[in-house]
Amino acid sequence: MTVEPEFSASVARPKKRMMSVEWEMCPVTHMKKRPIVSINFSSLELLQTCKRKAKYVLRDELKSNEESPALSFGSGIHKGLEVWYTLPREQRKSSCNEDCTERCANCSAVAAFLRCTEASTAPVGDKRHPLNGARILRAYFAKFFDDPFEVMLGADGLPLVEKSFEFTMVDEPHMKINYFGTVDAILKNTETGVVLVTDHKTTSSLGSEFYNRIKPNHQYTGYIMGAREALGIDTELFLVNGLQVAKTKAECARQITTRTKEDCDELVSAVRFAVTDYLQCEAQDRWPQNAPNPCTMYGGCQFRDVCSAPAVLRPQILQNLYGAKAV
Repeated sequence: MTVEPEFSASVARPKKRMMSVEWEMCPVTHMKKRPIVSINFSSLELLQTCKRKAKYVLRDELKSNEESPALSFGSGIHKGLEVWYTLPREQRKSSCNEDCTERCANCSAVAAFLRCTEASTAPVGDKRHPLNGARILRAYFAKFFDDPFEVMLGADGLPLVEKSFEFTMVDEPHMKINYFGTVDAILKNTETGVVLVTDHKTTSSLGSEFYNRIKPNHQYTGYIMGAREALGIDTELFLVNGLQVAKTKAECARQITTRTKEDCDELVSAVRFAVTDYLQCEAQDRWPQNAPNPCTMYGGCQFRDVCSAPAVLRPQILQNLYGAKAV
């Protein structure tokens, strides 16, 4: 069964949900009783990286209006894999020819990818051009044509792909924290019955950095906890499905890891500490920078020019570049 939501690249993508803070009120005094914080891994990573950037993104909700080619490309790869894995194994084994016209699993998945990336601004020859993405997907399908995995179905009979979850991670008198996220897929090995929470990763390299990120990794731990606590999936196994994005190579690699109670406790501790820090920053309206490493990592922070400018000019720069409200 294929479940493919309608999507058009010309329509703005839904706003990504990030950390939010609400307050539980005392029914007697009508005063604030405790904060109720909803947080995901992306927000946690921001809080751990730089409090100033966290302020701009999480509290002020500032971001560029243009979608990067990397984000569009990654979303398209996920959509292609979603379509391919929701088809029965026998259908995925079929090969196609020039007269296929999207009737086979491979071409259906590639077509879904191309629809997601039709508004891409990546130039021809760039590693994130849609044609290169189609080549990467076809190489993946050729390697795993006999893949034993199929997507599990949820209680509602729908495939567990791009499945959102949310559960209460911390519930204490002074603070409540809900943790949320979206699992790429829950796959089941049709030959052994083994169930794995799965994350598809696009990466420029499948070298040591990719393999060394397997553990510790709070993102993967959160997915395991979400699948167990919110989706009722009783498994400790996690599959990282890596696809290399390069101009000439089309390699892919897989890693399987496990998560124990101790791993989950580490995530809970990190979340509690980061949230406590954020609430303190918000109460004092003080947001310290973390420099210089976060300013230059991953191609450079989008707010580096803001933070490097004199403080008196920053409000105007934020207003001009991000539409921030005048202070």
